[in-house]
Amino acid sequence: MAYYYRYSTSWTRSATFSLTNTTNARLGYSGAISPDGNRIILGAPYYAATAGGREFISEKSGSTWGVLTTIGPLGNNSTSSRVGISSAFGTNSRLVIGGNMQKNSDGIVTGLAYLVDIS
Repeated sequence: MAYYYRYSTSWTRSATFSLTNTTNARLGYSGAISPDGNRIILGAPYYAATAGGREFISEKSGSTWGVLTTIGPLGNNSTSSRVGISSAFGTNSRLVIGGNMQKNSDGIVTGLAYLVDIS
């Protein structure tokens, strides 16, 4: 479960994000808000029994938040790459997502970073 708070004259919870039918996904392990404040990305690096991980991107329409898209698993060993271990927005539609357990072709853990355009 992850929460989004806004501050005006006091802190107010604006949104609650949760996953259904998952255990130990660790939603919110990483997260970022777009520069315009209308998109949120939340990482869940242990999503699925194989820990392939996911990134969940939500977009605000009026005062309501909805799911825009889901990204993951990624990489050549996508069952354990842990996508969602890190998240960052560069612009309102471009983001970087990371997975710290990606292996290269020799089986060495090198991690991964993907630049994604969600426009």
